[in-house]
Amino acid sequence: MQKHPYLFSKSKDENNSYRIKEHVVFYLLRCYGLNFDDFNYELVNKVLPLGLKYYIKYSVSTPQMVTSDRYHFDLGEFSVKDKLFINIMAAETKRKAVCVFLAKAIADDS
Repeated sequence: MQKHPYLFSKSKDENNSYRIKEHVVFYLLRCYGLNFDDFNYELVNKVLPLGLKYYIKYSVSTPQMVTSDRYHFDLGEFSVKDKLFINIMAAETKRKAVCVFLAKAIADDS
């Protein structure tokens, strides 16, 4: 999902869109407790707006808490296509984290 050629509507260059996608994925993985030593997590606060971080965390951890008000308030600066791509990226990242934990559980059980 990180290498998908999608460009965010406000981002004019490919590098900025790649950074947003990369930081969304690593932020979510860190929320699940999966840390990577080679990623600078201090940059997440500079790249991702606070509303986007709140929305990502709520939509993946407690999707029943996401209301239309939260959706429009937290993601207000993004276009509809951007919001859809962010939701797909969050779901894909959650799937990756679940697969990692499943593999760990199977390995520990053996």
